[in-house]
Amino acid sequence: MSSLLVLANGHGEDVIAGRIIDRLRDRGMSHAAIHAWPMVGDGDTFRVRGVTTVGVPNRLPSAGFATLSARWMWQDLRAGWCGVHVAQILAARAMRRRFTHALVVGDVVPMAAAVLAGVPFVFVGCAKSAYYGRRYAYSRLEVRWLRAHALRVFPRDELTTRWLQRRGVEARYVGNPMMDDLDTAGHLPGVADGDLVLAALPGSRWDASANVTTLMAVADALARQVPAPHATHVCCAVARAPQDADVRAWALAARRGGWSPEPAGTDAVTSAASWAWRHQRGLRFCVVTDRFGAILHRSRVVIGLAGTANEQAVGLGKPVVTFPTAGTQDDAYVRMKMRFFGASAVAVAGDPVVVARAVLDILNDPDRAATMAAAGRQRMGVPGASAAIAAAVLEALDPGYLR
Repeated sequence: MSSLLVLANGHGEDVIAGRIIDRLRDRGMSHAAIHAWPMVGDGDTFRVRGVTTVGVPNRLPSAGFATLSARWMWQDLRAGWCGVHVAQILAARAMRRRFTHALVVGDVVPMAAAVLAGVPFVFVGCAKSAYYGRRYAYSRLEVRWLRAHALRVFPRDELTTRWLQRRGVEARYVGNPMMDDLDTAGHLPGVADGDLVLAALPGSRWDASANVTTLMAVADALARQVPAPHATHVCCAVARAPQDADVRAWALAARRGGWSPEPAGTDAVTSAASWAWRHQRGLRFCVVTDRFGAILHRSRVVIGLAGTANEQAVGLGKPVVTFPTAGTQDDAYVRMKMRFFGASAVAVAGDPVVVARAVLDILNDPDRAATMAAAGRQRMGVPGASAAIAAAVLEALDPGYLR
């Protein structure tokens, strides 16, 4: 009997894997046949879908970014980097003969786990891209594994697909699963038609709550510079419902900054929640759950401190302004991501006034905004890949499925 192990190494990767699992179930695949190993983080995406999780998670400080800087590697080493990775290696070896196939979403880490587990896999490459240049391209080892163990290979863009094909990998481009299911539905509380919406993305890792406070400081700088602050909203899209301690920390930062609280709200139908504060100059800062797609579609510019969410924003043609923080998005991370973003995003210093000025420069230059939008759409590609990848997984599990 066929069984599928889904391996993913990050929140964004988990979300992509979750979308593919939804398509597999839509096509009749049994719930019991799917298990997931969230290799980084808590795996909430799988648990809310009722998918059984296995394996050893990585909950180290860098959230999977240890190789980007000496600072993060040192913090991870102090927190038990060696022990965690040895445990993951042993867990992968223990999965031999337990699963017949794997779906690998991410990069070399889940790929290595599938190889150690001895299972052939369908690979969804959502981390590496030829746009990054040689430093962050697929290594010779990864190319060798893809040729030897991958049943199907789905890179994230056409340029990377051609790069892998030239190296003997039977890669196929079917679109980018990051761009699937960006639901535009949902009312943005307190936002009227014609108001200016600026999206703020704090990310989904451990530093997300602190990033909300940082983004509030940017909103304060914007309130002092935008021409119509009373009709301007900085809408912060959070990945999950915040803890009470997070909301208290935001309220304290708002009070210190002179913001006035507005009533919190909850959508009785979708359970989307919101918290909002009004600046003395009129600009409104809100934190909203379960409205990610709606916020992106309404926004003119995105202030992004996220990973996958930033990429989805540029894929929708939204110019992104990003900057380094004291959290996971440090200087090394921003430099690495800008190699991919190219003209679709701009990186600036972390001074709120500088960030606000960069946002206003884009708002005041329609030609530049259009150029950034076109670059982002070209880099991220088209939606629809999740269904095509699910079909490939089912064909791998049962070669007669599509006949």
